[in-house]
Amino acid sequence: MAKPTLLTAEEAADYLRVNVNTMRRYIRERRVRAARVGRGYRIRQEDLDAFLSALADEEPPLTAEEVRESEAGWAEYLAGHSKPLDRVVQEQLRGRAD
Repeated sequence: MAKPTLLTAEEAADYLRVNVNTMRRYIRERRVRAARVGRGYRIRQEDLDAFLSALADEEPPLTAEEVRESEAGWAEYLAGHSKPLDRVVQEQLRGRAD
């Protein structure tokens, strides 16, 4: 059985091409599994790969146009000149699925 590859926070940051402070924040937020060893962290490469896979599976952020449409829908709803909120949300979700 092969030993798992252990990386320091600095090496993991290089692997992900992020700043080491970003890597440490991911560790603090428990987004990336890590073990505390002495004053530093050790991260298995498999855990970094799992983290990347999870990011790829996340829904993409809203586009600027989707944000504008959402804001307009909320403004219209709050002004009292709109359909019920659940219908507005359903229409926006339906439009996003297209």
